[in-house]
Amino acid sequence: MKRWLAVWFYLAAAGVWLAACQTISPRIQPSATAVSPTATITLPTATPAAQTPVGFEQFLAGAQAQQLSQRPATVNGYMAQVEQAPLIGPETAVILYRGPGQRVQLLGDMNNWNPETAADLTRLEGTDLWYLVASFEPAARLDYLFLIDGSERRLDPLNPQLGPNPTGPRSVLVMPAYDDPLPVVGAPPRGVVSSHTLDSAALNETRTFFVYEPPGQVIGQPLPVLIMNNGSNFLTLLEMPRYLDALIAERILPPLLVVFVPPIDAAIEYALNDNYAVFLADELVPYLQGNFNVSGQAAETGIAGADLGALAAVQAAIRRPDVFGLLVGLSGPYAFGDGRLLDEIGDSAARLGLQKDAASEQRVFLAVGSYETGQTSQDRGPLDLVQAAESLETALIEGGRQIRLEQRPAGHSWGYWRDALIRGLIFLYG
Repeated sequence: MKRWLAVWFYLAAAGVWLAACQTISPRIQPSATAVSPTATITLPTATPAAQTPVGFEQFLAGAQAQQLSQRPATVNGYMAQVEQAPLIGPETAVILYRGPGQRVQLLGDMNNWNPETAADLTRLEGTDLWYLVASFEPAARLDYLFLIDGSERRLDPLNPQLGPNPTGPRSVLVMPAYDDPLPVVGAPPRGVVSSHTLDSAALNETRTFFVYEPPGQVIGQPLPVLIMNNGSNFLTLLEMPRYLDALIAERILPPLLVVFVPPIDAAIEYALNDNYAVFLADELVPYLQGNFNVSGQAAETGIAGADLGALAAVQAAIRRPDVFGLLVGLSGPYAFGDGRLLDEIGDSAARLGLQKDAASEQRVFLAVGSYETGQTSQDRGPLDLVQAAESLETALIEGGRQIRLEQRPAGHSWGYWRDALIRGLIFLYG
């Protein structure tokens, strides 16, 4: 009996002690609301970033639900979060514009720079914010400007990416899967660019051209050669020597001699001008061989050009496969002159008394943007450059040449031609 009394006394004392602990310790206070063991805990949903198409759609839905007087403040708050535009998703881009105007349109490579087919932006009523939500290929690269009230062309002030163009820079839409071939090099060794002149009997004029000599040249080793039509644009507008320095420094390209030949009148000398082809093959190339340590082999001598310059490059290579074993053509109007260049491909070697083997050993890189199907020209009419490139590819393959045709979601753009040229040089020289 005494043992049970002792146990009871001990338990009672323990209960008093526990009660006292509950009174003085906040850590073991009972919860005000009991949580069921089977209850589902809902976590807060992440808000889409303002810098994304999804975030914009959420903002737009909220703004459209507001009264007109509330919208300007909402727009200001949203745009304060937007660092730059367009807002890019995997296959969607949101183009934004803020400013006055009765009509704002998107004019660019996506509509072949045709104001009649330019896409209209929508204004959020009660504000100065205009927007366009559009789908593009994941690897697209497209130049554009805003067309204000049908007359004023303006850069996108929210877009820091600018593309080169002879008439002035353009804003650039770059989708996330675009393959940028430009190497990133801090301060590579720099090549040397020098100016030269040559009295041309074929053209009956003195021609000026510029020669890029690479850094890191092995003394005594002849250099491969590349002659560039559209020389002034590739030299200064696109700054190709800077990219050549980086490509050579990274050993993506071997050291090579690049000759930039500016046109005097491109509309004349590039438009299937026989005399210009003679100048390139029989005057310029011998001059280079006599004044620089360059390879005399056709397999290491290339000719390149863009637009009409590509037409002239193809003509020179077709006429003289014994001189030009490498060819880069960028968005050329190869059906120019009722397609006589294409007709000439099959029999040019035989007509000139050259060996068929010379043509079959040529290596060719062609590039065209998939948006270049509706180009227009005052003197050439409507042009489908994609179809022209495909027709040229077929003709060259039938002639036994090795060819690569690149079609990418791009337009008639110097920025695209710069990138395509680099890929072409890697294919031919790399």
